Amino acid sequence: MEKQTFDLSGETVPAQRYLYIGMSVVHLINSSLAFQRHDYIYGTIILILGLVLLLISAVFLNAMNRYIITLDADGIHFVLGVFKKKDLPWNAVSAIHIKMLDLEIDLKDGRREEIHFGRWTYEQNQTIKPGLIDALRAATETHSIPTNQE
Repeated sequence: MEKQTFDLSGETVPAQRYLYIGMSVVHLINSSLAFQRHDYIYGTIILILGLVLLLISAVFLNAMNRYIITLDADGIHFVLGVFKKKDLPWNAVSAIHIKMLDLEIDLKDGRREEIHFGRWTYEQNQTIKPGLIDALRAATETHSIPTNQE
């Protein structure tokens, strides 16, 4: 089975990025004023906070809306947001249920993983979702995993 990747990441709202940049600039100015007043502890704390906000606006905003699903010979792999990653090997999957706005993956240990299509845009639901479902059906047939669509 060849590797198939479905990128369902949302776009970062520009106003959100501008808000973080604006807050970081305010904090950096405030920290420089605190250093001028010889208030080094407060200035350092505000400087660090301003740099963290700048880092969030530059790096983490793109990663926070990340939603990538990959199907390959090993299993199903999810990248959700900045830190959340899930790997579901095919031998751990007992069944897959395809619903109108959900994809439920039953695992052999009794757990259930869900993918919610409701958070996607209309365009993603019309273009990417059918390709994902077709790829899942092909993969589940290859690995003899029961699939049903409601």
